[in-house]
Amino acid sequence: MEKEIAIIRPKGLSHTAEGRMLPAAYGKNGRDYSLSRTGEVYDHILENSTGDIRFNHISTEHKITRFGKDQEAVDAEIKFWLDHPMVEDLNGKSKASALYTIEIVAKTKAKKRAKTENVNKVISSVYQMTAAQRKDVMYFFKQDPREMNDEDIILLLVDFGSGILIQEPNTSVFIESFCGVTRQDKKNTVDMMIYVNKGISTGFVSEDADKFYIGDVLIGKDEDDITLFFKDNPQMYDNLVRSLSKAGDDSASDDMKKVASGTTIVDVPEATKVKFHKLFKQYKMKGAMPKTFERLREKINNFEEEEGLDVTEV
Repeated sequence: MEKEIAIIRPKGLSHTAEGRMLPAAYGKNGRDYSLSRTGEVYDHILENSTGDIRFNHISTEHKITRFGKDQEAVDAEIKFWLDHPMVEDLNGKSKASALYTIEIVAKTKAKKRAKTENVNKVISSVYQMTAAQRKDVMYFFKQDPREMNDEDIILLLVDFGSGILIQEPNTSVFIESFCGVTRQDKKNTVDMMIYVNKGISTGFVSEDADKFYIGDVLIGKDEDDITLFFKDNPQMYDNLVRSLSKAGDDSASDDMKKVASGTTIVDVPEATKVKFHKLFKQYKMKGAMPKTFERLREKINNFEEEEGLDVTEV
């Protein structure tokens, strides 16, 4: 028995009682195409022996096999149906005019394999995380874990039936955001959104009409806006993290320890760094220039306050 390469079915129906016919001829871009009963593609309309496909309650699908054809002929037949205005790729883009689907079997299998691999990767990654990291994942996906224990969090994230990370697009978003992220800008963006969502849960950040605020200050309407805002205003980001740290958030407390050791939480624009370097020289400050931006900013701002100067904002 020949293994099917592709399967055509009426869209949205497992069977049709009254019968339905998919014509093996159509016009596209000013040209006509048709398919013969034996699967040959022609660039004109055939008067007889066309490969129209009829569906009814018995014949609910049409299988395309390699029987009696070479690979080139099979590929041409599949392309004919993919280009048909009444047929859409089950694993591709939808068509408004489509009444039928064509499933490319190899593509479906590849898609299932990829999904299985991704789901396994997600489950493995979640179990390797600490309880605090799993809470951060919850916040990233806008879930509030404060009243949940770690076992319940794991189930909510990766339960086979209903886990929020098992379904797309969350599976892909999780892998992109948490699995082996090496780009610092991506990591910063993920951390920022985690803290923003924590801020919403704890009241430090408010959301109104799809816009986010800290106090009366608009910080953005989406991930990109918020990332840019905090990069231009790192002090406000530090303040948010500091507030969450004081409220007992573990990740925020760890980040504040980094600040105390001289490590900045968020990348600072190069132009801002240059501005503070120039101020250090302009003020003829004593000692060596601090190696980290956080220490440099703190030293310059303290000097300005002592001298009665306007404090330089980041």
